[in-house]
Amino acid sequence: MGSARASASMSVGSGSFNDGDIMGLAHFCEHMLFLGSKTFSKPSEFETHLDNYFGITNAFTEPEKTTFYFELGANGFEKALVMFSRMFAEPLFDMEFMNKEIDAVNSEHNKNLNQDIWKENELIKSLSNPKHPYNKFHTGNNQTFRQVSLEALNAKLKEYYQKYYIPTNMKLVVMSKSNI
Repeated sequence: MGSARASASMSVGSGSFNDGDIMGLAHFCEHMLFLGSKTFSKPSEFETHLDNYFGITNAFTEPEKTTFYFELGANGFEKALVMFSRMFAEPLFDMEFMNKEIDAVNSEHNKNLNQDIWKENELIKSLSNPKHPYNKFHTGNNQTFRQVSLEALNAKLKEYYQKYYIPTNMKLVVMSKSNI
């Protein structure tokens, strides 16, 4: 007998160290990937499916990798895994939702400002070599994303995705009662 729950996690071997000239681009890509694919084009379709099976999803961007994951009741897993895979294979990066996600990243950044662990990390970063990517601002905010037009940001986002979201740079872990 298998588990009543199932989950999957995808790690992409790219994070904030690869932001390029738009600080926070890796984190912004993380956010935008959740907003639909060509096959499942409604922005909340994946989350709605997870909700139907008491599921959760989230992601986080680190300096050298970005990790996405979900968990739900096993009966909804097969469709969830297909939906999850489409996020990576055919993301929409719909410009209609970019302002909302810029605001979401900015809100996340503002929330972090008063956390001691964030302050400690910023202090350590300030002591690092200014030429190293660790010294940069990693999460992004209104200032970093609104320095360019939405069209230019969308183009940079797609360029980042095409460079780093490739099969040889991705690792998937699946936990399910289903046979491989």
